[in-house]
Amino acid sequence: MKKIIFILVLLVAPLVVHAENDYKVLTHYIDSEIEISGNLRVKEFILIDGDVDYFTRTLNYKTFDGVWDKKDTSLEDNPLYNGSGIYNFTVSAYKYNGEEIDLNNLGGNVKEYFKELNPKKVSDNTYRVSKKDGENSYNIYFKNSGKTVIYLEYLIGDVVVTHKDVRELNYTFKNLEYNADDTYLRVLIPYQTSDEKYHVYLHGNSSGEYEDIEKDGLKYGVFAHYPNAKKEINVRLTLPLEQIAIDQGSNHTDIEALDEIISIENKKLDSSKKGASINNYAKYVIYGLAGIFVLIGYVIYKEKSKALNIMYFVLGTLISLFNYLFKTGVWYIYLIMIMPVVVIILSKREK
Repeated sequence: MKKIIFILVLLVAPLVVHAENDYKVLTHYIDSEIEISGNLRVKEFILIDGDVDYFTRTLNYKTFDGVWDKKDTSLEDNPLYNGSGIYNFTVSAYKYNGEEIDLNNLGGNVKEYFKELNPKKVSDNTYRVSKKDGENSYNIYFKNSGKTVIYLEYLIGDVVVTHKDVRELNYTFKNLEYNADDTYLRVLIPYQTSDEKYHVYLHGNSSGEYEDIEKDGLKYGVFAHYPNAKKEINVRLTLPLEQIAIDQGSNHTDIEALDEIISIENKKLDSSKKGASINNYAKYVIYGLAGIFVLIGYVIYKEKSKALNIMYFVLGTLISLFNYLFKTGVWYIYLIMIMPVVVIILSKREK
């Protein structure tokens, strides 16, 4: 019995010892490459600043819930696109001294990789993995102050789907809630191509931007930048069949998929443009309402009516709610809620 209690204490100990974290994620680089086997090899370089005792990164190999039934060939929200697991995970962390960050050599400054935590020998420079359906969560234990790099490498297995006409990657990098100042994503394909079957679509923050990576008219990937990325980035990419040489573990369909994929993505693009347009209109409407709201404050002040004060407060609340629901990003609109308070204070002073 004492042995069991001792082991349980050791398992919990890392969580107790590593309890202080006060850092900011500055930059998050995600460099990925589709292998000829249909796997996705990923390297992550996360630059943080502050005091750190441990860091958690949750990696998903499933983009959609459920398990593919081998029959459903719909090209949206289908577990058909899920990978088989996270493999060959390695991690390290080290003090950042201002050296240049080279996307082609993200792990160049790693001297030693961490070992998986031994619960009988608690120590820094280790990691512990917790596995759930669709994702693995890694607690990475180390201590540092100032700027620190967390470097990860891993493989997402069998994530490229084979259709009759194209190969397809439809994968979402999830759990990006670090509020990093900048998130950079690169996705490379096995071989350069000018084939018309090659298409790429990215979905993330509306403020993000991306461009094809090409040389001498041949494309071989995509590079994206997202300021303050929120939660997730989806990559959808179609490839000529010959780009993947070995696909024994990947999912297959018996459909011609390219035209429908293009149609789906074009509809998403149109919807996104309409949403951005509506948000722009909403922003100008809010500006106008806020201006009118401030002017009405003078009238309310002169009338000195309690009922009008209440209505004034309700109107300000509605404008603030409108601003929140449309996510306009105009934070200073919320300051209009000071006006009803100012009106009440001035009115009381004159009594």
